Amino acid sequence: MAVKYDEKVITDIFWEGDRLLTKQRYNEAIEKFLKVIELAENTSYPYISGAYTNLAKATFESGDPEELDQSEIEIALNYIRKALQIKPSNQSAKSLAIPLLVLQREFSSAIEYFLELTVDKLINHSIYYLKWMEQPAMRGEESIKKAVPAIEKLYQKYKQKNPTFGKLMADAYLAVGKTLKTYETYQEMLHNFSGVPLVYLATCINYSLFCCGPLKNPKEAKRIVEEGITIYRNQTASFQNQNEHLYELLKSNLGMVYVSLHEYEEAVKILEPMVTVNPRNTNLHNIAYAFYRLGDFEKALKYCNKALYISKDDLSLFVKAEILYSKQLYEEALIHYKKSMAFIDDGNNNLEFVDGNNDSVFSFSWDQDQGRRKIYVGTINCYIALNDYLSAKAFVQLGLQEWPYEDELIRMDKNIDALMEHRSAQEDIQTKMETLLNELKELKDTHKNEMNEVREWASKLLKLQSRCTKKEEIILESEEDWRAILRQMHEVALAMKEANKNPDLDYNKIKENFKKEFPKLNSDSLEFLSTGEYLYQIHQEGEIDFAPVMVEYSKVIETELNQLLKTHKLIKRNQSLTLGQIKYHLQKVKMGVLPNIDEFLDELITYRNGSAHTGKSTKIKVRYIRDMILNAGWLKLILT
Repeated sequence: MAVKYDEKVITDIFWEGDRLLTKQRYNEAIEKFLKVIELAENTSYPYISGAYTNLAKATFESGDPEELDQSEIEIALNYIRKALQIKPSNQSAKSLAIPLLVLQREFSSAIEYFLELTVDKLINHSIYYLKWMEQPAMRGEESIKKAVPAIEKLYQKYKQKNPTFGKLMADAYLAVGKTLKTYETYQEMLHNFSGVPLVYLATCINYSLFCCGPLKNPKEAKRIVEEGITIYRNQTASFQNQNEHLYELLKSNLGMVYVSLHEYEEAVKILEPMVTVNPRNTNLHNIAYAFYRLGDFEKALKYCNKALYISKDDLSLFVKAEILYSKQLYEEALIHYKKSMAFIDDGNNNLEFVDGNNDSVFSFSWDQDQGRRKIYVGTINCYIALNDYLSAKAFVQLGLQEWPYEDELIRMDKNIDALMEHRSAQEDIQTKMETLLNELKELKDTHKNEMNEVREWASKLLKLQSRCTKKEEIILESEEDWRAILRQMHEVALAMKEANKNPDLDYNKIKENFKKEFPKLNSDSLEFLSTGEYLYQIHQEGEIDFAPVMVEYSKVIETELNQLLKTHKLIKRNQSLTLGQIKYHLQKVKMGVLPNIDEFLDELITYRNGSAHTGKSTKIKVRYIRDMILNAGWLKLILT
């Protein structure tokens, strides 16, 4: 006998919950749907499967979907399972299961539900969530490897209708070592979408990266990139304007291809104009390597530094180490060789970065095994140059464990024995080997979160500096030009501060201490000084351009001198002068309360102007200006 229930009452509650869900009032909506389930339990109420589905939806949408913890995901999935138990044909429940299962890395189950969808709206909506599989596939995660059979079904069904799953299929095959299958997938995509320029160009970009890397066929990569460039140039002006980023990626890949083919002059020719306009880390990385191979160490170092400002990687660190070694700066070279060892990612022939638009971009790297050998040799040579033969011997022994028949290491082992005054006991060498291995492990752990992390603020800084200089000369014509540039530098400094949260350093505490030390400090000056000090302290060991930090310190003096001139009624209250204008003004009025201010301002302006040049504002220069402001008493003198 059927259980009696008041269908109208339950339905009213259901639709009230639906309205609350639409308004994103999730907790109230959850209460309503739980009430529906309570009243309709063990009945034939038609919307009970929908109530469970909406419970899952409210749980899923109540926070950032990508930040849901596993317990919340499991609660939502249990609601989905109950909804489908009651009504196996519930398309909305199946669609909602897809993002939840993807978040759990249950890719095969997510694809199974997707393949059961028949409603176009739900299919198109769910494709967005299946795209979340792209990053795990590119990284070759174990969860993707397990899902290859399911991804094959997905690709076979949609390969001629929707290009979304082609790249996913190619990366999944690559993850399980099926290079030929990856090649065939890209060939199919090029054939299936030959008449769709947008898709074809995107495929050319991805395929050329694959050719340069795992396929080890840069000639094929060159052919497909040049074909893509020709297709782009044959499109309408409107298409080109809307998709210029694809053209930039094709040219970037062509630069990478030239590096792979050892055509370094061609690489420089195509990449140098690109990095002047848009200093992307991948192009900076490649041009640095090209100059290194051409023997132009100064330019290689210049671009290495720029690349490292944006993102650290093993090859840029290695090239910088090699250049430092050639300059006989052995201690600095040793530091960079070891960092390169910490950053190296075994088995890959390219580097993956995520740029400011959350797009994955790649850079040519090197044969990782060969690269590790070069780093070992460089490290050993540094230890020899520093007369630390025990460490050199230990590093040779570590190298011979990996490459027992490497002739260069065997020769170095014998040479080090000859250099040592007496042979160290074997246990001393073993102890040193363990110490060095521990040091490398600690270094790798320390920098783990920095690997391939792109500093978006550094990219903005490089673009800003490229507008200030031409052929290494500053092209700013007036102090008003400087005013605009320094305002943007300050914005970069604030972005740096937001991007570098350090649990061991409290910005507010720094600000509070300065407020006590300089109670008369203007509120804007306090912000400049606190930001500069925070960034100075947090980047003591960093590979960064200190230009924004230099600007923050200089802005403190600029702001306080403006305040002083207003107090003495030498400028109007609504006036605001730059440092150059202040210096000119002070020369006219000859303020006796500030002896030697001209010399101080000359130095400060010179160092401030250096911020327009990439890499000219160093930690040492910032420390000098900081000491003049805080320790030599200039700030106190201006305030009193």
